[in-house]
Amino acid sequence: MPTVFVSYRRGDSEGQARSLNFELVRLIGKDSVFMDVDSIALGRDFRHVLHERLESCDLMLVLIGPGWLEAKDAAGNRRLDSATDYVRQEISAALKRNIRVTPVLVQGAQMPAPERLPEDIKELVYRNGFELGHSTWESDVSELARRLGLDRESAAPGPAPVASNAAANAAISTASGTFKTYWVVATIVGIAIIAAVLFLRAPRDGDPGSGIAASPQQPAGSPPQQPAGSPPPQGVGLGAIAIPNLKTGTVEVYGQSSSAAGTYSQGYAGTLSSTTTTLQLPAGTYKLKFNNHFFENVVVTTTRSREILLGTISLPNLARTAEIYDQKSSAAGTYSVGYAGTLSPTTKTLQVPIGTYKLKFDNHFFENVAVTPARSPEILLGTINLPNLARTAEIYDQKSNASGTYSVGYAGTVSPVSRMLQVPAGTYKIKFDNLFTQGIGVDPGKTVVAQ
Repeated sequence: MPTVFVSYRRGDSEGQARSLNFELVRLIGKDSVFMDVDSIALGRDFRHVLHERLESCDLMLVLIGPGWLEAKDAAGNRRLDSATDYVRQEISAALKRNIRVTPVLVQGAQMPAPERLPEDIKELVYRNGFELGHSTWESDVSELARRLGLDRESAAPGPAPVASNAAANAAISTASGTFKTYWVVATIVGIAIIAAVLFLRAPRDGDPGSGIAASPQQPAGSPPQQPAGSPPPQGVGLGAIAIPNLKTGTVEVYGQSSSAAGTYSQGYAGTLSSTTTTLQLPAGTYKLKFNNHFFENVVVTTTRSREILLGTISLPNLARTAEIYDQKSSAAGTYSVGYAGTLSPTTKTLQVPIGTYKLKFDNHFFENVAVTPARSPEILLGTINLPNLARTAEIYDQKSNASGTYSVGYAGTVSPVSRMLQVPAGTYKIKFDNLFTQGIGVDPGKTVVAQ
């Protein structure tokens, strides 16, 4: 069975990558699928592991979402333009080995133009690709697996060919002893089958005419008797978790005591998606994983299946990327603990559990965004415009000390090319090297021009 390397960019197609990884593991086994650092054991040097897997995999699936091509780093530079970008390195290594590299388009993304790609991965656009649709996910994944040859099972050996009548007669006439032996064996097998059937029927039927002793009759409504000293029958009480309004993405379910440190780690109970919004599981306490944000202590009993409704954070006029974190998260690193998802110009809404969140624009936070199923906040951004700018300037929250480049409060960079930056409503200062222009007030949905 071939080994598969799943390449994707977090914040662009993480949910689709997880769902696809789950299906591939189900088809060909966990050891035959590799998906980024979640598949690397703790303590291992992920650079070496990536190199090993890239050198040994048989095929690569490159998931391309709407934000894959233009994804930017903290400094505002396009990630693909950096030679150290891991997605670029993965694809380049696979293309150099000339293995099968299949672009997989998700969320309506289009194949990028070759001139928009670095030279070492430009060949990607000429590889035959495949599209996974949201409403046709299951059938599309099945077709993808079929076309890649990942759904083939080893053929079971068929029955021995039946000899022709003439050949059988010749065998009988020349080997009558063997023939008689076959009949003896067949007779013994037949008797054994009949005895087994009668034995299995006796407890159910208790038919006096069968010659088999009937089971003692139980009083109506009384529980069945158990042999003396035998343990009582053990049943598994099942309940369910349901997210009826889940529209996009996937949610993983783990036992409450699980660390859930990696994809499908110990304690993983299943995945919910827009097409499978209910998950049956044993009675117990669970937590739901939204990217790297947890909704915890979900109690499920056999008489109480838990239904959870999500709320939505919306940035309708968003023209840049924003990460969403739980309010308690430090958000110290990209996609750190508490990370609930990413909003982009193509994905301007995000479903999250009830709670309080903060939005991260580079290293500036818009905090205390309360979300309930009945209250889905819509946040309009404002814009700072420097129309005659001829040099680079950094934008910081007014309260930030801006002591270092991209320090806490950093909201983004404006350059002679862009000259405009979207930010949440608030007051900002513009940093030219170490000179500040103070008190730039920004209102929702408005543009402030700083000459």
